[in-house]
Amino acid sequence: MDFEYNILDFQNFLAENAEVDSALSDVSQARKLAKGKTIVAQDTPSQDIYVLRTGQAKAVIFSEGGHEIHLAEFSSGTLFGEMAALINTPRTSNVIAQTKAVVDVVPAADFKRLMRQYPELALYMTQLLAKRLQQTSQSLFESHVFTVTQRIYQELLRKSEPDALDTERHRLTPAPSVTSLSKSLNVTREAASRAVTKLTQQGLVKKQKNYWDIIRPEF
Repeated sequence: MDFEYNILDFQNFLAENAEVDSALSDVSQARKLAKGKTIVAQDTPSQDIYVLRTGQAKAVIFSEGGHEIHLAEFSSGTLFGEMAALINTPRTSNVIAQTKAVVDVVPAADFKRLMRQYPELALYMTQLLAKRLQQTSQSLFESHVFTVTQRIYQELLRKSEPDALDTERHRLTPAPSVTSLSKSLNVTREAASRAVTKLTQQGLVKKQKNYWDIIRPEF
């Protein structure tokens, strides 16, 4: 099976695998969530798997002092909660709705049964876990090797899209906030602000009201 689409977008996978989509719909239950609602709570024994149908969510943990440590952001189409379900462990983080959201809740036993029934679903999960491991390894590498400015630049490139008419420009829409950048990289807002200012002064970032242009992505 050829995964040419974004491996992190489970809805794309379901769109190309109608039988899996139908079987999953039979065992899932839709749940509406308000902004700020906790979907998954750290250290709890629940093992359901979630598909974020609409909205955005974030995975975080909290330090002993109560500080929020950002782990990941989930957009519409993302599957999450699979680790606890597949290896029968408590939740390793909290997942919180950042906007109003709708999730499909799939019991772990049903999901694992469908993985045995549909090899394409098992293959997808293998590639999904490999992709997330790759991202974690890259994030750890960058946090130890790169400066905050370099990490901010890499994060902006990851979130932006290349301009079809200008090979030296990527565009990030909507324009991010410094606070969101600081949380995504687990750095202080002040450090993120200094990094963005430096990138702007160097001409690598051009800020507009509704979007940012990231210049010289081959740099």
